[in-house]
Amino acid sequence: MRSHWPDVVWPVEYRTLAADSGWLSTAHARDTVTVSLHQDARLDCDAFFSDCEAVFRAHAGRPHWGKLHTRKGLELARLYPEWARFRRLRADLDPAGTFANAYLRELFAIV
Repeated sequence: MRSHWPDVVWPVEYRTLAADSGWLSTAHARDTVTVSLHQDARLDCDAFFSDCEAVFRAHAGRPHWGKLHTRKGLELARLYPEWARFRRLRADLDPAGTFANAYLRELFAIV
C-alpha cells in the first residue's frame, strides 16, 4: 500500500473474530481476520479498492455483503455456506421484496 497508494491516509482496520453461527457473517464457521479499508468520500476510490480487493480475492476473503465490493450474488454464495438458506428465509419473510433496494434485489436475485 505504501508504494502504490502513498496518498491514502485513512487507517486500515485489522480485527480478529471468533467463528460464529451468523449465516451471513464473515466469520461464519471459521475464525477470521477482517481488514477494513476507508477512503474520503470526496475522492475516487475505485482503483484503490480494486487493488485491495484483488488481494482479498486471492485469499478467499469474504467481503461484507453490505459494504462496497464488486462481487455478485453467485460469487458470494460460494463464500458464504448458508447463502441459499438465507435467501430462502428472506423470500419467506418478504416475498414481495418490500424491504429490498436495487442493490439487494440484484445481490439476492429478488424478482
